[in-house]
Amino acid sequence: MYSGILKDEFGGWYMALSVTARLVVYITFLGTIMFLIFLILKSLNDCDTEDDGMESLPLVAGQEVVTIWTPLVYEPSGVTGNGDFATLSFSSAEDVDYSTLCVICFEERRNCFFVPCGHSATCKGCALRIISEENKACPICRRVIRKSKRLPLNL
Repeated sequence: MYSGILKDEFGGWYMALSVTARLVVYITFLGTIMFLIFLILKSLNDCDTEDDGMESLPLVAGQEVVTIWTPLVYEPSGVTGNGDFATLSFSSAEDVDYSTLCVICFEERRNCFFVPCGHSATCKGCALRIISEENKACPICRRVIRKSKRLPLNL
């Protein structure tokens, strides 16, 4: 129909320009939509990477993280000669450091932790009792416990 020069002075030229103009408009419109989607996704990604202080603790900390469940200092006063913890006895309520006592029996110091959650909340006797039960749940987070391990003592 068209061979180099348009035979119809206005009709053929108008058709060719119309298709080209539509193609340019479609490509421009598609490019604008893609650019807007890119900007939206970029702003959403920027919101995710902001440090607002509410993030969780890192898995490997540079320093020891002190919580209410980790004692600040292991005191050797409750340790017997073979390295086991003895039952503690205190003369008054002011002498009791509850952050180092077992959360189950409140008689012995915490000397084991649970796998996989890592909570150190019980003595070895209470940990063995929890693991021997049918419902093997951590007393802190209620997660299923696979086993318990003894804490290494730094005396």
